Amino acid sequence: MSKPKLPGMIAGVEKAIAEKYGPETIVNPKQFWTPEKEQLYKEQEKVREAKRAKNPVGEVEQNGVLISEKLINRTHKNECPRCERYTLLARDEIYFAKYDCCFRCYIEHIEDR
Repeated sequence: MSKPKLPGMIAGVEKAIAEKYGPETIVNPKQFWTPEKEQLYKEQEKVREAKRAKNPVGEVEQNGVLISEKLINRTHKNECPRCERYTLLARDEIYFAKYDCCFRCYIEHIEDR
């Protein structure tokens, strides 16, 4: 069994891609990059950095880890007010929303009423 010639195979693949999707798909994008485009990109990057500096996202240290304030402001109801158990079950989320308790407390206290 002979090994296929890699350069010939690559050229064949490129030719097939160019035929199917057009010649611009196999062109190296670096050839279109000019010094003017580089300067424009650097100016846009400066504007983005200025916006980030103007509206900084605060970070808070919690248990030795830096956490974004956006994440801390979110409140999730994961602790049952009746039995004070912490749960992450999706089933309990439904009962928290509807009955203000976890599934276990619903079965024990509310369903038998």
